[in-house]
Amino acid sequence: MEQQMPSLFPTAEHRAAALYATDFFRGCEGVDAVLLTCSCARGKAVPESCVDMTVLLQPDVDRGQLERAPECHAVSVLNHMVTGNHVPWT
Repeated sequence: MEQQMPSLFPTAEHRAAALYATDFFRGCEGVDAVLLTCSCARGKAVPESCVDMTVLLQPDVDRGQLERAPECHAVSVLNHMVTGNHVPWT
């Protein structure tokens, strides 16, 4: 019998935002990994939770150029739409 993994996301919007971010960064040269972190990763997120993600970059990647990409801004906007919180990239 196959065991089902519980959803890590409290809402469909959280899941959609995480998938959008993952799809965007998957296509970026120099990205080693995209990690879901904090409450969603622990399966403890509530509808008010942010979609926290960490993007691991290779050392030679121009982080500033990546942060200025319109898609990167869209990821931040999606997080704001989902949670009402604006969290800038850090």
